Amino acid sequence: MPYFKSETQFIDQVYLAFRDASQPSVDEITLHRCIECDDIRDTFKLYSVQNIPNEKVEWLAQSLCFLSPVALRYYLPRCIEYDISNPDSWVGDSIITFISAQEINAPHWAERHNEFSQNERGMVTKYLEILRARNDTNIDDEKLTIALDTWKGKA
Repeated sequence: MPYFKSETQFIDQVYLAFRDASQPSVDEITLHRCIECDDIRDTFKLYSVQNIPNEKVEWLAQSLCFLSPVALRYYLPRCIEYDISNPDSWVGDSIITFISAQEINAPHWAERHNEFSQNERGMVTKYLEILRARNDTNIDDEKLTIALDTWKGKA
């Protein structure tokens, strides 16, 4: 694992980097009100970031596009933790798919991305580099390259 001696050390560093990310209020969890967003909101409002049960993390990762900028910043570390600890899951691919689908200059992406501190952006970049080094078959290499270029460009 580049940069870190162990998965545990990397995960600790992720949470340390995101320590200033505040838990969103209930109304801040999703971008708008609809049945799907309300279901996401009502599920994840019950948990602090590190206490989201493993069985809900894959759904959270697939729901990143519905999260507000504040919620994305708050919940992303749990998705990263789960993916590092469970490399056979599809969480990494969900993260990559979400990040790579963003138009770098689009206002909605800028708003989300600007919510992250420089340190947090750097940690996401390190995570993406770990995915590249891991050569995971669940990860689309083209999307990973786009995600890494997008995140590095903004880091």
